[in-house]
This record gives sequence, C-alpha cells and structure tokens, in this order.
Amino acid sequence: MNNKLVIGSLFTTLIFTCVSPALASSSQESSVSFPTLQVTTTELHLDPKINREFEKFLSNKVSSTHSATYVPTLSDIQQFVDYAAKNGIIENTQVAKLNLTKELVRASMKTVVAAGRVAGYKLAAECLDHSLQDSPSEVIYSSGSWQSNLVKSSPVYQSMIGSVRNQLKNYPYSSYSTYGSMTLNNPKDLFLSLNKVNYSIGASKSNGTWTISVVVYDTYNFEYQNWMGAPGIYGNVVTILNNYGAYAQSIGAVVPYKIWIFMQESFRP
Repeated sequence: MNNKLVIGSLFTTLIFTCVSPALASSSQESSVSFPTLQVTTTELHLDPKINREFEKFLSNKVSSTHSATYVPTLSDIQQFVDYAAKNGIIENTQVAKLNLTKELVRASMKTVVAAGRVAGYKLAAECLDHSLQDSPSEVIYSSGSWQSNLVKSSPVYQSMIGSVRNQLKNYPYSSYSTYGSMTLNNPKDLFLSLNKVNYSIGASKSNGTWTISVVVYDTYNFEYQNWMGAPGIYGNVVTILNNYGAYAQSIGAVVPYKIWIFMQESFRP
C-alpha cells in the first residue's frame, strides 16, 4: 500500500510522498487513497517571513521539476540561505546563515521523525525529535515506563539479567554490583534509538529475595545509516537521510544528549 505523509510544509503545507517500493512504478498511484499524518513543527524558530520566502523558493523548484513532490537538497538550502542573507531576510553574517541552515535542516529531519512514528519506531522517533534543538536536556526514563519496559523486552537484556540471576542463586553475600555493555538490536526500535549501551547493576537481598536495580545509559547519536535500512523507511524519507544524515549532526541540527533508563527486577532463588 502507498503511504503519504503530509508534513506542515517544511513548515506549513508542503507535501512529501513516500511510495512503497513494490508500487513505486505503478501508473495507478493517483487513484490510490492515502492515509495522512499532520506534523507540527512548533519547536522550530523561524520567522513567518522566512517561512513564506522558503515556501516560495520551494514552489519554484517544484514547478521546474514538474513533480508533485520535492525534497530540498543541501544545495537548495544553501542557495536559499545565501539569497536570504543578500536580500535582508536575515543578517548577512556567518552566524545568522548557520542558524538558518540548521533550522531548515531540522525542519526536514522532522519528516524522518514522522516516518518513524508511522513505521512504529516510537522510541527512535522520540529520541530523534528531542535531539532537534540546540541544548537538549538529558532524558531519564523511570522503572515501569513504557521505554523501560521496551528495553526489558529485548532478548539481549533478558539474557544479561538471566546471567545475573544465575550468579545470585548461590551468592554468599547480601549485596552485589556489576557493570558492562550490550547491543540492543532487537526490537528494531531499540536498534534505531539506543543500539550500543552501557549498564550498571546493583542488587540487595532481604528475607531471601533479591531486588535488582539496573540502569542503562547512553549518549544519543543519530545513526542515519541504520534508519536507511529499517523496514517502513523508504521513498523521500531515504532521500532526506541521504541528503542530510551526516550533515545534520556536523552543523548542530542534531545534538547528542544523555539518556538514562532504569529497570528493577526481583526474584527469590
């Protein structure tokens, strides 16, 4: 089935189309009914005048390609930034030009966030969305949260905690601690959002029952190559990843931040 994402221009009304590979060459595309998703971009810090000017710029691009859809390239963004600086839309300084470039790239990355949600990558979309700001706060997910439960569902986590339980069965003391690292590659949502993480474990025994506290921690970095190979990520979203994936982090459009996820287990040997 074909899918259409309706993105709020890069800010209000621009439409990108994502076509399933199996139907990409179909001449019947216009007769298909598409589900839609409205995405807001209120986190972006763009003057309404810049919005209008950029939409006009993109409209000219769409007209020249005779296409119903168009994904701006880095060259397009750089051309518009230069135009905006020369015509007094922004200050003609390197700082102003970099800031505008960063916000325009972030607007395109919002399309990836939306596609991730549609494809079911809820945590990956949440993590990427949080990184699209200048100073993202560290994120803490408490034990019992859906994010914590998602980590606990991973076969790698289950194997790790199973090993700890085996060690505790005949452990002669009432307190225990360890640390290590693991790669959360299943389910796919964890692969896109966390992947390689560190963990720290503390456990205590009371009345014969062990309480195991686990914290998984990571510095979020956007791994655009992983997204490009993920099921449900195709069409213009892949084009955006190709266009901006590596560049976005290099200019500060995507900003790394710390993630802490807490879990708790208990068992009686």
